[in-house]
Amino acid sequence: MTTSARFPFAATVVLALLAGCPGPKPTPPVEEEAEEPFDGETMSSVIPRVDPDSPFDAGVFVIDAGRVEVETRCCATTFSISDQEPADATGVLVGESSALRPGLPLRRTDAGWTASACVTLNTSSFYRYRFEWDGGTRDAGEVDLPDGGVEISIVPVTIVSERASDREPSVSDATGQQNYYRAVSACDGLDGGVPP
Repeated sequence: MTTSARFPFAATVVLALLAGCPGPKPTPPVEEEAEEPFDGETMSSVIPRVDPDSPFDAGVFVIDAGRVEVETRCCATTFSISDQEPADATGVLVGESSALRPGLPLRRTDAGWTASACVTLNTSSFYRYRFEWDGGTRDAGEVDLPDGGVEISIVPVTIVSERASDREPSVSDATGQQNYYRAVSACDGLDGGVPP
């Protein structure tokens, strides 16, 4: 048999096989379970639209937290530290308690630096003395000008120093040495100084 005679024979065999194969059978339909009717309360099935630009009003909630007493009594206290800064230095006392948090300006006296505050009873606080003074200027390099020239840039320097007083109770931690104001329930025996 030649090649040309083989081709029609093979094609005939393939067609006979395809004609004898049955086509895909349709899948029988699946019967759905009947839903039970809902007997409970129903509401509108419309989802409300929320405007993202207007605040959501969840109503007014009033919670009674009980009686809150705020301590208003305080002890007049004078803080002090020795003078080790240059003549043009300025200082401030900063701490954690409400009396010290805004920063109390320090006054320079013959005995060093001082500041006064009325510290609330039953309040403890860490605090430090922070000083600033003029540190002169430093050369910040050269700046190229549009005309091809060069200008030297001079930047003013401010020195900042923080330290703890050796006249008042202090503790050391990861941030260094700092002073500590111990909470007291009465001002008796303090004589206007930091509690020992």
